[in-house]
Amino acid sequence: MKRFIFILSLAVLISFPYKSHAFASFGGFNLWAKPCTCSAGTVWYVWYTPLYLNSIVPTAGALAVGVPPKALWYANFDPEVPTTWSLGKFMPGVQSCWQPSGTGCSTWPVLGHVYEVGSSLPLSVP
Repeated sequence: MKRFIFILSLAVLISFPYKSHAFASFGGFNLWAKPCTCSAGTVWYVWYTPLYLNSIVPTAGALAVGVPPKALWYANFDPEVPTTWSLGKFMPGVQSCWQPSGTGCSTWPVLGHVYEVGSSLPLSVP
């Protein structure tokens, strides 16, 4: 009976969607971006300023932006292109940007990992 309850509870836990309730919203202006060359898959380290994280109070910070098929990109342009505005969903606390450091790799601190993002066309810089 204990085995049956364990298998049933495991099946219920597995049936929940992965991206269910852990996401937060963000919006911001992409100031600069750099590829995370040691990360699994293609990930970009993107610095946003101003950055709005589920509030109207602006801040500044970096987010790791995943590249499709790991992330959904919407709208006009790629979110890793500087001078674009981005809006989307991210998972807070996920450290997914790894850069070369000496003989190995080290993590660059980010506020979270972006899984859904839409962006504007780049602004023209005079």
